[in-house]
Amino acid sequence: MKNTTEDYFTIGVEKFNIGDFKQAMEFFQAAIEQNPYLEQGYLKLAEVYLSLNDERNAKKTLYRLLSINPDNSHAQRLLRPSPKGSDLCIDKVEAVNSEITSTQSKAPLTAVITKVGCLSDTRLDINKTYLIDLPDGNKIYLDIFTSYRDKNKRYFGKIVRYYQRPQGDLSIPSSVLIKGNHITITQISSHAFSFCNKLISVEIPPTVTIIGDYAFPDSALQKVTFLGEWPPKIELFTFGGHQTIIQFFVPEPYIQNYQKYLPRYTLIPF
Repeated sequence: MKNTTEDYFTIGVEKFNIGDFKQAMEFFQAAIEQNPYLEQGYLKLAEVYLSLNDERNAKKTLYRLLSINPDNSHAQRLLRPSPKGSDLCIDKVEAVNSEITSTQSKAPLTAVITKVGCLSDTRLDINKTYLIDLPDGNKIYLDIFTSYRDKNKRYFGKIVRYYQRPQGDLSIPSSVLIKGNHITITQISSHAFSFCNKLISVEIPPTVTIIGDYAFPDSALQKVTFLGEWPPKIELFTFGGHQTIIQFFVPEPYIQNYQKYLPRYTLIPF
């Protein structure tokens, strides 16, 4: 039976995660050949080239992606010129103080900067994508954006994708501390956790207000726990295409809020 685009992409991610970059490159190329509009395929192929220190082909891949979708923010950000003259730029952030105070309230993760890519100082750059090490061992890429309220500048974060496919239980923090700035995590991007077939459960903090379409497709999710008073905005296929039946847990005092906005889901109070 002929492999599908999803088959090629999934195998490519598996090869990438074990460090077999040449094999990963072949599978991502095969996925793109079958579906030339697979934006995530171009991004992962660019990651492979970067891992092989091949910036020339990484740039060509990202420009090809922008020819398909000029508004792809991930490609635009990766191609932004760095202060040191490098063409591609990703900073890495490692979370270190991850103590959890209670089920409903999590202490912000204190992040330290590790020099990766074009990092040149300790200033927070909202034009960069930061790599966050979570206390459960998982890693995520985070975009930063700002908002002004009461003349005060506030920083917010959007999870754009995973670094390596998370396994087991994933607990998304409500905030992180980067370069002395508190970043409140409010969004999970479309396709952020695609094809995570070993992801069993995910915990969504109260700060998350938007979860994109196909954010958790084709996974082994069995349990989703919402911690907020109100549910985030969820698209029709946010949790589509699962191998298992998902149980959705919500705070008992606020179950009516969830029933009003998530009538399609079977909700379990806790």
